[in-house]
Formats: sequence, C-alpha cells, structure tokens
Amino acid sequence: MVTRKKTCLRKRHGFTLVELLVVIAIIGVLVAMLLPAVQSAREAARRLQCSNNLKQWGLAMHNYHTARNTFPPAAFLGSDNTNRRAGLPVLLLPYFEHGILDEIHVDNLHDVGGVNADLGLMVVKVMICPSDDEAATDDWELAPNGEHWAGTSYNGVMGPGLAVPGGGGARRCVTRGGHCGNYNTDGVFTADKPNSMSDITDGTASTLAIGERTHHLRGWVKGGYDNGSVACIFCAKNIKYPLNSDSSEYCYTADANCPSTAVRIPFNDLYFGSRHPDGAQFCFADGSVHFLSEEIGMPVYQALGSIDGGETIDPGDYL
Repeated sequence: MVTRKKTCLRKRHGFTLVELLVVIAIIGVLVAMLLPAVQSAREAARRLQCSNNLKQWGLAMHNYHTARNTFPPAAFLGSDNTNRRAGLPVLLLPYFEHGILDEIHVDNLHDVGGVNADLGLMVVKVMICPSDDEAATDDWELAPNGEHWAGTSYNGVMGPGLAVPGGGGARRCVTRGGHCGNYNTDGVFTADKPNSMSDITDGTASTLAIGERTHHLRGWVKGGYDNGSVACIFCAKNIKYPLNSDSSEYCYTADANCPSTAVRIPFNDLYFGSRHPDGAQFCFADGSVHFLSEEIGMPVYQALGSIDGGETIDPGDYL
C-alpha cells in the first residue's frame, strides 16, 4: 500500500486593494497636515533673514550718520532721465560689508559703459528679501546690454506729505506732474536734502525709515531725476496708499495692464508691502526693525512716516 505524504502549503498574505488605499489616504492626510507647518517654518526663516537684512540697512544708515553727521538723501537728483545719479542704496554701500562694490561711481549712474553698468547687474543679497521669489525679478529694468539691472526689496521713506502748520493748505512735498507725481519732504529720506537725527523731532523710535516693497521696477544703482516738470525717485517712496495694497485696486499709472476700475498711482506713490503674510517689515530711524500689520490705519501709518508731525505715538500700541 502506497501512502501519500500530504504537503502543507503556506498561504501568502499581501495588501488588499482596500488596505492599500487606506494607507495612501493616511499618508495623504499626514502630508496635508505637515505641509502648512513646513511652509510656515520656511516663511518664518525667510522673514527672519529679511529682518536681518533691514537691520544691516539700519546699521549702515547710522554708520553713515556717524561719519557725516547726517543721514544720506533719498537720492541726488539728476537733471533728466539720462542723468539719474546716485540714490540711497549706493550712498550706503561703503557702510555695508560689501567692499567690492565701493568702487561704484556716484556722480552719474547712467554711465552705461563704465563700472556702474557691471556692478548694477549684481544681485546684492542684503538688498533682496528671501520671500521675493524669482518671479519678482520680472519687473526689473532692462540695462542697455539686454540684461536686467538688479533690484532691491527695500526703499527709503520720503514721508506722507502732511500739511505745513499755518501753511494755508500747503503740504510738505515738491509738486510735479507726469507719471511720477509729487515727492514728499517730511520723511527721514528726502531727495537732494539730507536730514539728521535732530530733524526727527517725533522720535527715532516712532519714525519709519526704510521699508519693504514688491514693486521693484528700477535697479538699485539708480537715484532719480527732476527736470522741473517730472521728477522720479527710484529708491524711496511716499506714504500715500495702504500697506500691501491690492494691485487690482491701486495700480501703477504707467502699467498697461491696469484694470479699468483701479486707482492709478504715480511712480513716487507706489506703496510699501511685502510677500510676507499680513504685513511688511520696516527699519525705524533708531535702527530697530518691526513688522507692521497691513491692517494699520492710514492716520497712524502716515504719522509714523513723518519726522516732525508732532504726533504722540507709542510704538507698543501698534507693534
């Protein structure tokens, strides 16, 4: 009699389709939960680096004041659009830790064949907020060789142009027309006129000096010009419109893509703002850096922008 040996076969176990879908769903939920936290951490790091950049601007500003007993002007103004001379970033260059850029010529920055043409193409890290992505460079001005002049995320504050006390309605500004509009004279940085610490009677801890902007448009080497009818300041701006204004509501007057319903803004009035959520960072006249909420009221915002408006504002009330 032949006895057959029974063979035991092990049953192999694997994931069923349902189990696989459940695992994928769990992983998707975890990623969805973690992604905002990762993005938030990255933005916090970028904002910290941006704050450090502005602190370097503040230090450079004060080193300049120590050396010359004044802050630099917003720009030395050229006579026309072919003679734009030097502006705030260039004047502060020797006081940043970027010795290679000290050789820039400040007299006439439209010298396209000289050293300025080469240096003006250089992206200087301390001048760029890390939250400004590559797309932010798209509006940088083209240099004569077809490359883009490098821009800056930071501009000086020329003030709100408040009324002159007893001035019969006159405002602290130089009146001009064209696409650039007026430029104000009651901020820390004024075109063709340097201010000193003693001019800031509202207190340096309560006065805005340098802020973030997302409308770059002109290279950091450019200063400005005033031909008597049109005056354009490239490296400082007035405070006239809300922080982080919506470009669909407030649009640069020379922008061909402006919505028909938008308020058209002159070049010198292009608003301060950032790509950080909910506001922008400013360096105050005392060198400190603070984040201003985009919800700040215009009266307070403009009061902070003037050097001698006589307002009594406690920074702790809005920061």
